[in-house]
Amino acid sequence: MTHVDRLIKTRLNLRETAMPDEVKQRINNVLDELPQPLQHERRKPGRALPRYWAASLIGGVVLLSSIIVFNTNTFADSVRPFFQSIFGMMGDNGLAAGTDSSSEIAVLAERVDQGYIFRVHEVKFDGLRISYSYSISKEDGSLREQYVEPSFSLDPAIKKLSPGILMSDSGRINEQNKIGIVNYYLDREIQGPLQLKVNISQLSFSNTGSDWRSIKGDWSFEAVLHQSGSVTERKYGEQFIAADKDIIFQLVKSRLSPNAAVWSMNWKLPRGIVDEKVNRDLRYGIKYEVQYDRGRSLAVLTRNSDGRIVDRELPVEQWLHEEKVTLYTEPVPEGCKLVTITPVLIIFPKEGSNEPAVEKPLRQFAFEVPIDQ
Repeated sequence: MTHVDRLIKTRLNLRETAMPDEVKQRINNVLDELPQPLQHERRKPGRALPRYWAASLIGGVVLLSSIIVFNTNTFADSVRPFFQSIFGMMGDNGLAAGTDSSSEIAVLAERVDQGYIFRVHEVKFDGLRISYSYSISKEDGSLREQYVEPSFSLDPAIKKLSPGILMSDSGRINEQNKIGIVNYYLDREIQGPLQLKVNISQLSFSNTGSDWRSIKGDWSFEAVLHQSGSVTERKYGEQFIAADKDIIFQLVKSRLSPNAAVWSMNWKLPRGIVDEKVNRDLRYGIKYEVQYDRGRSLAVLTRNSDGRIVDRELPVEQWLHEEKVTLYTEPVPEGCKLVTITPVLIIFPKEGSNEPAVEKPLRQFAFEVPIDQ
C-alpha cells in the first residue's frame, strides 16, 4: 500500500464522515490487497496520479454499491456480505450441521404489511422436527425495539397429524433486525412432503419486556417441506426399568433422526411421596443429563411431561403417581455407540433464602443406552 492509499484510509476514518463502518472496512480491505511497492522502487513524476484515481475509483464503486444496498433498508440485502446462515449462527448442532457458509442467505418466502417485512430463510424437516429461520425488518430501517414477538400459529392440519406437537421460538435483535428460529417437535413421525402453513396476524414490540405494544397485519406464509433423512425408533424392555424405595423409572422408547433425538420415559412413585413434599412446602424439580461417549453432552432442546393418578380403585394410600416425560435433545452423532441418561434432582431453597439450589444426580436411575445406527 502506497502513501496515497494510506491517506485514503486515514480520511475514511475521520469522525465527521457519515459513511457506515461496514463500508469503511470493505474499502480498507480492498486497499490492503493492493500490491506493495518495493523498497528500492524509484517513482517517476506523475506515476502516482493513475494509482490515486484507481484507488479512488475502487473506493467509489464500493461506496456506491454499499449506498445502494444500505438505502434499500431491507434485511436480506444488508446482511448478505456479513453472514450466511441463521441456522449456523444461532442454531443447535442438529440445525447447524450441513449449513453452507459459502453462499449468501436465501429468502424462501417474504411478506410485507404495516411497513414490516417478514422473511423465511431456511427450512429443515426430517420427519421428527420442523425448523425454519426467519427475520423481521422495517421498510424504513427503524426497527429499534429490544424485543419483537411474532404470533406464530400453526395450521390445524399439521396439529391433527401430531396432536402432541411442541413449539419453540428463539431469537435476538441483530443490528436493526430481529432474527430467529422456530422449531416444531413432533410426537410421532410424519412422512413428507408436507405443506407447512403458518399464520402470523400480530407483531408485538417492547423495550423492557413489560411495556408491550402490538400491531395487526398479515405476515402468513406457506412452504413445501421435503423430508431429509429418516427416523429410527426403538422400544426398550425390562432391562431399562430401575427401582429404588418404591420409585420406578423406565426408559420406554427412543426416536432418532438427523436433526434431533427423542427419549420417552415414565416415572411411578407413591402418591404419599408427592403429598409429603407438597405439605412440607419443598420446592424441587428434575432435569436430565444426556451424555454420549461417556462425558460429552447432548443439549436438551425442550421437554414435556404429563402426570396422572393410576390405580384409583385401590385405597388412597396405595395410589401411584405416574408421570410421562418426553425429552428432546440434539441428534446423536454418527458413530456414537452409547448414550447415558441421568435424572438430576434439584432442591430449591425456600422463598427469601439466599442459599443456592442443590443438584443431586440420581445415579440409581441412570441408563446406558446402546445406539444402533
